[in-house]
Amino acid sequence: MFNQSIANSMVKAGLLPSVAAREMVRQAETEHVSLFSLVARNQSIPANILARFIARQLALPWVDLSNIRASVSDDSQLEPYQLSLNILRQHEILPLSLHPETPTLAFFDPACVTFIEEVVQRSHAPLPLVIVAHDQLHQRLSPVNSLQEQDRPDDDRHLSGGDQSPSSDDQEAPVVRFIDRTISAAIDAGASDIHLEPGKNHYRIRFRCDGLLHVIESTALYLAPRISGRIKVMANLDITERRKPQDGRIQFDYRPGQQVGLRVSTIPVIWGEKIVIRIMNDNPEQLDCRNLGMNEQQTSVFLKALTRSQGMVLVTGPTGSGKSATLYAALQHLNQRDRNIFTVEDPVEMTLAGANQVAINTAVELGFATALRAFLRQDPDIIMLGEIRDQETADISVKAAQTGHLVLSTLHTNSAADTVRRLLNMGVAHYNLSSALSLVVAQRLCRRLCEHCKMAIDPCRQDGADRLLAAGMNTEQIKSATVFEALGCHACHKGYRGRVAIFELLPITGDIESLISAGASTIDIRQAAAQSGHINLRQAALQKVAAGITSLAEVERVC
Repeated sequence: MFNQSIANSMVKAGLLPSVAAREMVRQAETEHVSLFSLVARNQSIPANILARFIARQLALPWVDLSNIRASVSDDSQLEPYQLSLNILRQHEILPLSLHPETPTLAFFDPACVTFIEEVVQRSHAPLPLVIVAHDQLHQRLSPVNSLQEQDRPDDDRHLSGGDQSPSSDDQEAPVVRFIDRTISAAIDAGASDIHLEPGKNHYRIRFRCDGLLHVIESTALYLAPRISGRIKVMANLDITERRKPQDGRIQFDYRPGQQVGLRVSTIPVIWGEKIVIRIMNDNPEQLDCRNLGMNEQQTSVFLKALTRSQGMVLVTGPTGSGKSATLYAALQHLNQRDRNIFTVEDPVEMTLAGANQVAINTAVELGFATALRAFLRQDPDIIMLGEIRDQETADISVKAAQTGHLVLSTLHTNSAADTVRRLLNMGVAHYNLSSALSLVVAQRLCRRLCEHCKMAIDPCRQDGADRLLAAGMNTEQIKSATVFEALGCHACHKGYRGRVAIFELLPITGDIESLISAGASTIDIRQAAAQSGHINLRQAALQKVAAGITSLAEVERVC
């Protein structure tokens, strides 16, 4: 009966056809095995998808073992539970060192739950449980892999998640290999940032992939000074200074003949120094205004604003929303031999051949306003500021846009209409802003659904239609929509792979210019834009949902 119930759930979830499910139930009963084991053995369902299905059935977390190398290496951590590594391996259970004091038990087959419950009752101690894919579990439990783990040098074991005491003959070579391996893994994973974080009992490493942080591994805390020291040497930072934040850069040899730019930031925290390494895209030539994610109409409006000889184009959004990529795509489009281009940033994000790029240097009082005033004496055609932060910079930027210069910059606001109010609140005169501003671009980044495993849903089904209506879609959009939900497979992370930009473009038409000049409110500007057919951020995001590019859940998270 249990196998039949599970089979029905698999059919309902679209994981198995009903005919195949009936045959597998019969075979499982004949062989006296669980349906999960049979499906895994026959590879009828991709391993990660099956694991996530089991996790939902048991209401337990699902973990991707490819991102975790921290497993229990001896029996000492298991003693309070009267367990050993051999016993757990016999039951196909892998103990992970995800917590400094309590092991986490990773398993695949729900048949293990009975054994685990007996252990918990016997020891009177809780044990965190997670579900993992059967192929990853068997690979980690195989005798060959276990033997390799035992035979690794002490230092390499520490630097891959073990928590042993340091040996007297520690050398720096394992630290160098560990850092190089970590950075390379982050680049391979498409991560934007690496977080190295000392805690009370361990040193945690996380990657930011597709906008979200994921724990990769934890290693021994005593290694933190050696790791931070090595990174500081690579970034030309002061290795003796641990009380103040520091910033630096690294040109990392990723592959033969290929270097990747890294930006390093350190800050003292209570357990040591936290380090964040930003992986830079140093090649703006890969950026194209037509491939940013704007639709055809938005691209036309954007390129039209860039053809103007003067005016201000502002890109807005939170940190990590892709503003720099949009600005550099614009600069790449504008970068011609007959134009004098200046940029000032904190720090310079990408190097653009043919442009004059300046990095902020507070030590010599070189800020945005100072650099901008200097630019205006250098006969510029196009000026790009990394960010407008204060009234002085805003005023100079507006005046530059009024006097024959095309000015590109960013602001941190929630929407295109909010940008006008933000500049007015900074102290910019409304009559100056109305004549200077050409276009406001607001943007976000949403995770893109994995093409291998995204699951189609019927948008016209009552519950689905109600959600889409509540989100802002109209009935006609729902009828023509192709809506998908995230599932998860070996090729993605929890159903998503990569990101897509969502754009809202607000061109400053004659009506909008009049409203700004009159000091109108954000609501007035938003209403006037809507009457002219303006598509706001949420509506643009819902268009991506209707096209099957992202999910409604992701839009609700981001917008």
